[in-house]
Amino acid sequence: AAQGEKIVTLDGAERQLTSEMLVIADARRPVAIAGVMGGKDAEVSFGTKRVLLESAWFDPISIRRTSRNLKLASDSSYRFERGVDLEQVASCARRAAALIVEAAGGYVVWGPVDKRFSRNKPKAILWEPEQARALGEEIPPLKQRKIFLALGCRITGSTSRWKVAPPSFRADLKEPVDLLEELARLTGYQNFPTTLPRPAPTFAAQENREGNGEKEIDLRGRENKIRRLLVAGGLDEILTYSLIGPDALQRFDPTGSLKKAQQLFLQNPLSVDLSILRPTLLIGALETVARNFNRRAAAGMALFELGRTYHWDAQGKPEERRTLSIALAGLKTGSWNAKPSCWDLYDAKGILDALSERLGGKKLHWRAWNNQDIDRACPWFRPETVTIGDDARAPRVAWIGITDSRFTAFEIPSNVEVVLAEVGWQACWAAPASPAMLVSLPKVAPVTRDIAVVLDEAVPYSEIASCIRLAGGSLVQKVHLFDQYRGSQVPSGKKSLAYTVTYAAGDRTLTDDEVNQAHASIVEALRGQFAATLRS
Repeated sequence: AAQGEKIVTLDGAERQLTSEMLVIADARRPVAIAGVMGGKDAEVSFGTKRVLLESAWFDPISIRRTSRNLKLASDSSYRFERGVDLEQVASCARRAAALIVEAAGGYVVWGPVDKRFSRNKPKAILWEPEQARALGEEIPPLKQRKIFLALGCRITGSTSRWKVAPPSFRADLKEPVDLLEELARLTGYQNFPTTLPRPAPTFAAQENREGNGEKEIDLRGRENKIRRLLVAGGLDEILTYSLIGPDALQRFDPTGSLKKAQQLFLQNPLSVDLSILRPTLLIGALETVARNFNRRAAAGMALFELGRTYHWDAQGKPEERRTLSIALAGLKTGSWNAKPSCWDLYDAKGILDALSERLGGKKLHWRAWNNQDIDRACPWFRPETVTIGDDARAPRVAWIGITDSRFTAFEIPSNVEVVLAEVGWQACWAAPASPAMLVSLPKVAPVTRDIAVVLDEAVPYSEIASCIRLAGGSLVQKVHLFDQYRGSQVPSGKKSLAYTVTYAAGDRTLTDDEVNQAHASIVEALRGQFAATLRS
C-alpha cells in the first residue's frame, strides 16, 4: 500500500494503511487487505454477476503484523498468520470454482493463472531408525517406514540412514525430534512401558584435587536434612517467587543498603513486579506473614524457606547462594495446661543452634550489631539484631533480629513482632559432619558451683561462657546461665549474670580442693578479662 492510503473494509470501517502492509489492488486502488479482510468495493452482493477468484500464499509474519497494527482479526488472518500449504493454493482455487458452479450455477469463463516465485521444496530430515530407541520401546524400521509413508513423507537413503522429506502441508516437521514425536503419537503413548525416571544428579562438591582426604558433600541431601529437621521442630515450609519488583525491594530496604548496582535485573521481564532476581528470602517471608495475619489464618506462625538468592560475586559474575530463611510471628501453639506465649529472638537462636549441632557444623558464634550497622542495613530492626559466624572475625553469613513496631511497609499488624533470620547455610553447614562420638555414662556424681558476676552491659554471654570454660580447664563439663538481673542493686550500664558451673573428672570423684582451685581460677579470669565483680 501507499503510505497513508485508505480503504473501507467489509466491516464498514475506514482504515489507514502504511507502506509495510500488503494489499490486493487493481490498476487504481486497493480492493482488499491481503490475508486479513476484503474491501467494501469488492463485496459480493445480490447484483453480482461475475466473480474473480484469487487464491494466494502470504508471509505469516507480514499478515500477523498487519492484523496487529490495524487491530483487525479475522478468520483469514487466523489461518494465514499460522501458515498455509503453498502447494495447495492452486488446487483450492479450482475446488472453490467447482463448488460455485455446483451450488449457484454459472460457468467458469477462464481457467487458472498460476503466478508463483518458486515451488516449495520441503527440506529432507536425516533420520536413523536407531533414534526411535529414545522412546523407550523398540520400533522396527519397517513399522517406522510405514508410519512416515502414511504421513505423506518421501523416504530415500540406505538401510541405516534415511532422508525423510515431509509433505508440503506438514511445515511443522523440521527436525528429527519432530519425527520422533510422530512415531510416538501414531504408535500410541499407551503402548509404551512405564519406567521410573533416572535419578537426578546430586549437586555435590567435587573431592579436593590435592588429595587431602576431604569428603564429597551432597548439598541436595544436606538441604533435605535441614528441611526434615525444621519440619520436625514444628515449622512450616513456604515457597515464594524468585522474582520480585522494585516496589517490594524498596519497602524492605528503604535506605538502599542493597545497592541497585548489586541487584540482578532481567533483560526481558514479564512485568515490573517480576523484574529483579531476589537478593534475600525475607521479602517473601514478610509478605507471607502479612497475608496470613490479614486474613486471620492463624494467631501465630513459624515458617521457613530453603531457596536461592542471587548476587554479583567479587569477579562481577552472577552467582546463586543457597539460603535459609526463618520467620516467627505471633503466638506459639498453646496447650490445655500452658498459656500461649509469643515467639522471641531466643527461639530463633535455639533453632539455628540446634540445626548447627545436628548437622555437625562448627559452633555458631553470636555477636550483637552496633547501632551504626543497624541504621545502615535495616532501620526497621530492633537493636537485638545479631549476626553469626564461626568466630568474631568471620564474615557475616547470617543475621537475625526482630521487626520494630514502626515497621508497617508490609502491612503487618503493629502489635505483632516478627523474628526473622537468614542464613547462607552452605557456608555454615556444608562441611562434612564429624562422626558422632559415644561416651559412657558418668560413674561418679559431678560437682556444681554457682557464680554471679557484675560486669558491663556490652559484654556478651558467649564470651563469658568461653572464658569460664578456658579458665576451668578440662574439669568444666557444663556452663549454664540461670539468671540475669538489671535493677537498683546493680549500677547503671552494668548487668548481673549468674551461672551454674558443673565440674567432673569422668573417672573419679573430685576433691573440694580441686574444685575450689578451678573455681578460683575462673573468678580471677573474669576479673582480669572483663573487670567483673562478684555479686553475693
